[in-house]
Amino acid sequence: MTIYYPTNMVQVLMAVSGIGDEVPVQGLPLPGLPVRTVRQLRELHEWPIDLRLVVEHRPVTKVRVELVVYR
Repeated sequence: MTIYYPTNMVQVLMAVSGIGDEVPVQGLPLPGLPVRTVRQLRELHEWPIDLRLVVEHRPVTKVRVELVVYR
């Protein structure tokens, strides 16, 4: 499992590079647009603040959006 803390869409695109367009995106809904697949995630123009991406490659690839919790 790899956790990314992107601050812009360039970093999001790098985090999901090599992942198929039809892989579902799970977790928190993104504000403004329904994002259900990696393809839709790639089409975003802006990455919301305080969200992170969690990518798991085993046993199957999973992409999840989570809220960043500050302590």
